[in-house]
Amino acid sequence: WASAACSTYDGHLAQKPRTMSQMPSMSNYKADAKEADRNRKRLMALIKRPGNNRCADCPARLAQNAWASVNLGSFICFQCSGIHRNLGVHISKVRSLNLDSWNDDWVAQMERWGNARAAAYWEARLRPQ
Repeated sequence: WASAACSTYDGHLAQKPRTMSQMPSMSNYKADAKEADRNRKRLMALIKRPGNNRCADCPARLAQNAWASVNLGSFICFQCSGIHRNLGVHISKVRSLNLDSWNDDWVAQMERWGNARAAAYWEARLRPQ
């Protein structure tokens, strides 16, 4: 699926968006303590949902020490977070659910996507082997 994400994302970058709402954008501001605490609780509820309680890339069960690829909308384990980091931030923006201060936009992205929807989107774009 990583090759599909790379080729699909690169393809999106090569195309001009027809409207501003089609442009990929994500805020990068650091959440204050109150916002980060509120969002940590939202994230802990999200990883308890079916589909989000396992790593999107391997069968590892997720706990409170989970990670996420914010722009891909997937919850991942610690080991897979290292692989995502090596892909580069132009492919996968990895954040820790506990160590990073999550802003409202990032949490909203994870609520919109989640592992099941992200897998359905990205894996549908795999090139035939």
